[in-house]
Amino acid sequence: MKLDRRSLLQATGISLALPVMESMDSAFGKKPDQIRRSVFVCTALGLHPDSLWPKTTGNGYESTLYLDLLKEHRSDYTLFSGLSHSNQVGRQAHDSEMTWLTSTPKPGNAGFRNGISVDQVIANHFGYTTRFPSVILGSDRSQSQSYTSGGVMIPAQHDPVEVFGSMFLEGKPEEVKAQKRRLSEGRSILDQLKGQTGKVRRRLSANDNHLLDDYLDSVRETERNIGELEDWIDRPKPKVQSEAPAELDPGDVLGRLQLLMDMIPLMFQTDSTRVVALMIQDPHVR
Repeated sequence: MKLDRRSLLQATGISLALPVMESMDSAFGKKPDQIRRSVFVCTALGLHPDSLWPKTTGNGYESTLYLDLLKEHRSDYTLFSGLSHSNQVGRQAHDSEMTWLTSTPKPGNAGFRNGISVDQVIANHFGYTTRFPSVILGSDRSQSQSYTSGGVMIPAQHDPVEVFGSMFLEGKPEEVKAQKRRLSEGRSILDQLKGQTGKVRRRLSANDNHLLDDYLDSVRETERNIGELEDWIDRPKPKVQSEAPAELDPGDVLGRLQLLMDMIPLMFQTDSTRVVALMIQDPHVR
């Protein structure tokens, strides 16, 4: 029998929340090897199909050039083919890159508004169970395929030195103070915004009030995030055996990609996040 993580010990007039336990049905109470994690990797220029897809099906399929690289792990993965999102013809050939994780129809066309990406659906489910609900990476620039519920792209991190530092290196005392100050200022701004909504609401139509409600929901979500971020600031970051990466030549895209890929297992081993999305971009397109 599994316990809900909201289970309470109750006595006359008193309720006490239980601590996280492994019998609870949430990922909070799971052992490290029971926690599910997700990695989404997209190669913007695609892969050579004949080098990837087997010509036979079933467990005994004949391997290919790319799959030979994974032969030691053959029993640990499942290969799917024939999957696609419908209605993905956009204004330009590569517009569907922005909907790879959202499946929103007609990308790039007039009036298009993207939806939330699947990595963010998962990240929102876990929230700040980990220091980072999700980590968004790019091999060359800030373009990503991760989108918020409002259809806003989340910029990718593409500097391995900065990524490693944010994950595993403690900030200097003055840097921690500055981060706390920024969060406090953000909370103050939200308080001021909420204080003005009553006056604004009286001047809005019914439809606009619905839009305002959506906006306030976003504000409340931001408030929760600020509170959870504040909780993480004073917690020590995990220690890893790997050394911090050195600065690379800006043109060394493959070297940068390798460093980012090498960090993904470290993120999971330290439970710093449970969701990673990586876009391998064409370095010649800006």
